[in-house]
Amino acid sequence: REAAAAFARGLAEESASPLAVTVYEDGDSLGQRLAAGRLLLPQLRYSGQAVEFALAPADADAAEPGTLTAVVLVNVAQGFDLERPRWKVAHAEAVPAPPPEPSE
Repeated sequence: REAAAAFARGLAEESASPLAVTVYEDGDSLGQRLAAGRLLLPQLRYSGQAVEFALAPADADAAEPGTLTAVVLVNVAQGFDLERPRWKVAHAEAVPAPPPEPSE
């Protein structure tokens, strides 16, 4: 929960580490973090139906284990009504924990 809250703080205008926001334009321009084949519903192939939020690469590289570095939301509403979207997390990335040190 704290990782999600810390990540969301990157959306604030005054954030020291603002999130980059990428609106997926169509099925052909995907590939940032979410493969086009993952968008199965027809409306997900239209502009604005999938949105990626990500830390800048420098911030992601310096992040501690467990830190969220990217989240992709998709609108899973059955219709094309942009007034009533239903957002769902389709993809998330976090800094992995370091491997345990070998015991002697």
